[in-house]
Amino acid sequence: MDPVQILLFVVAIVLTVILVAVGIQVILIIRGAQKTLGKLDGILEDAGLISKSIARPVAGVASIIENIKGIKRLVEYVSNSNAKKEIVDLPRDEKVEVTTHVYTPKQESTGSHIRAIQERGRRFFHKGGKPLTS
Repeated sequence: MDPVQILLFVVAIVLTVILVAVGIQVILIIRGAQKTLGKLDGILEDAGLISKSIARPVAGVASIIENIKGIKRLVEYVSNSNAKKEIVDLPRDEKVEVTTHVYTPKQESTGSHIRAIQERGRRFFHKGGKPLTS
């Protein structure tokens, strides 16, 4: 055999061994990544369960607070100070006291937050009360 053929044969064998070793390493890395992703999936499932178990009581507390607000509104409506009492005459000289409740909603300052935003805008585009000019 020629020395060039022997050299080519040795180089081919060495390259084959190196490629097999690299392939085995790639397979081991992929298996490790698969195990890691499996563990990550388990962690995410546990986090989902924990968040659901926390969300249920919070929703329950929110509904309880909403119910308390509704009861408060009902009590305010029933104990409204604008109740008018009238005495109604019946044909047989019997008198009955009739109570009527007039519901008046609370007056809120509508648009106060809008006015505050508008005032900030006026101050932004004015200097010392005078409009900015170019």
